Amino acid sequence: MSRRKKITRQQVVDAIASIAFDDIGRYLTFSTDEEGKTTVRVQDSGGIDTRNIQEIAVSRDGRLTFKLYSRERALYRLVELVEPDDRGARSGLLEALRRSLPEEEADWEEEDV
Repeated sequence: MSRRKKITRQQVVDAIASIAFDDIGRYLTFSTDEEGKTTVRVQDSGGIDTRNIQEIAVSRDGRLTFKLYSRERALYRLVELVEPDDRGARSGLLEALRRSLPEEEADWEEEDV
């Protein structure tokens, strides 16, 4: 008999917050040369968390398609999961948001939100 891992509400909130506040700059770097030509490079996957990537494809003509899961859908889902009068869930949401953002962006107090 296989044992199922129990998934908690907080784990779901954390995963959705990760999608909602992810940044494509964690996966791709953009640079422009002197002639104005833009180059896009994919980061080495060994150093990044790839769970929020929905699709990566390279067409026959070399075009790169790179999609993250929908930020908008994740934000709407977070709102549905956390009701304004539910302080415990709200605190859990704020903690998930803090963990999903780079350190320099995660410095706020609960009253700021």
